[in-house]
Amino acid sequence: MSISGYAIITAMCIGLFSFDIRGIRLHRALHKRGVRTTARCINIAQNEKGLYRLQLQYLRPDGTSYAFKDEPYEFPPVGLGGELEIIYDPENYAAARLVSKLSPRYIPYFMTIAILAFIGATVAFMVGR
Repeated sequence: MSISGYAIITAMCIGLFSFDIRGIRLHRALHKRGVRTTARCINIAQNEKGLYRLQLQYLRPDGTSYAFKDEPYEFPPVGLGGELEIIYDPENYAAARLVSKLSPRYIPYFMTIAILAFIGATVAFMVGR
């Protein structure tokens, strides 16, 4: 493999690691200070791949509403007007997730270790050649 191939693999690993760090921060914030509430489905849109994306709305403690879009679904868990339990970060209202999709505390750390091991193996392979 040429040096450019190794550079591409390394760049992909660094990108994965950076993405994982953002996910860990959000995950930790939701577990640490997350507030659970109910959100109502106010819109369902279908994308070009046939997946459905829900727009959910919930009330903040001051009474104002906040809407966010959830991850795409093959089969939406609720219809228009349906309610789902969510958890949001009171310091960042955009950081909201369905409670059912919030993984256990240890999963993001396991993913970080796996990505770092992959980066280490890639570097070791590059140096060994």
